[in-house]
Amino acid sequence: MKIDKVPMILNLEDIECMANKCLKNSYNVVLKYPEVKIAEGIILVVDNESRGKIMAHAWNFLDDLHFDITAERIWITDEHMQVSKIRYALAKIHTFKDIESITLLEFDDHTKEVVDSLNKKINDSTTTCGLAQRRQ
Repeated sequence: MKIDKVPMILNLEDIECMANKCLKNSYNVVLKYPEVKIAEGIILVVDNESRGKIMAHAWNFLDDLHFDITAERIWITDEHMQVSKIRYALAKIHTFKDIESITLLEFDDHTKEVVDSLNKKINDSTTTCGLAQRRQ
């Protein structure tokens, strides 16, 4: 899935954006622009040392344009993050009407289960590869 920069027709300068709060960040965009939707999904983040981590994540989209205020404002600008690649997979769409309160905003149970399962597989394969290399 292709993620673009925040569309120029949206003025998000006054939107609060915090690390580890992607759902809230995306929700804040929707509060200002109710026609924008929240995309819930899974991302694979690869750091500069080629280590990957799968996480539940939320971003926004307007029409067919997907954008990620958290990645743009936090990850890409933070020199300590050292993110080399982010890959996105869409799981669920939320509209402004779907979400009545920020306190109800959390990732879908299925999204969390998939993330846990994929991370377990990554950790198991990393361990297996490490054992195989030591035996040689």
